[in-house]
Amino acid sequence: MKAQYDDIEINLTTRYKKALVEVGESFLQMMREQDTGNEDCWTWCEITVGNLAESNGLSFYCGGDDDRPDGMAYEVVIRGEQEAKTDEN
Repeated sequence: MKAQYDDIEINLTTRYKKALVEVGESFLQMMREQDTGNEDCWTWCEITVGNLAESNGLSFYCGGDDDRPDGMAYEVVIRGEQEAKTDEN
């Protein structure tokens, strides 16, 4: 999977991707534990990696089963910005 830092194309390392999955999973767990009565609103998280030199270069989009993206089989998914843009078109 590729991302960007300024104008440099970078490959995400396995360690970085595993860390992102851990952050996504721990966020979902935290929200399920503390958002009492809304536990079912925290079942998935999509993480998009774009230009890491920008403040919005890493974004998290999370929700419940009612609004889970089609075909999302895992609790946490990491996407590159280009892949996410392609899927929307």
